[in-house]
Amino acid sequence: MYARRLDERELTVGVSGHLLESRFMIMYDVDTGTSWNQSSGIALVGPLAGRRLRQLHSRFTEWGTWRSEHPDGTVLTAVRERRSNLGITP
Repeated sequence: MYARRLDERELTVGVSGHLLESRFMIMYDVDTGTSWNQSSGIALVGPLAGRRLRQLHSRFTEWGTWRSEHPDGTVLTAVRERRSNLGITP
């Protein structure tokens, strides 16, 4: 997890859908088009190439643990369509 602020600029980061070495997600900055290595936080290509995002503290946890520690927290999830078995082939 990385801070969005780099110097005086706040980055808007998206996911490119590309992988580096078939395992590292490539992120991109919407405003500059700079590509970032998700694993290292280093800019690979673009006007900010060579710069590094500041890493933020994060941890893996179980859902129940997180929920009990953050009872008023908000979680963003992907919406998945539920399909019933009606003989319809998607």
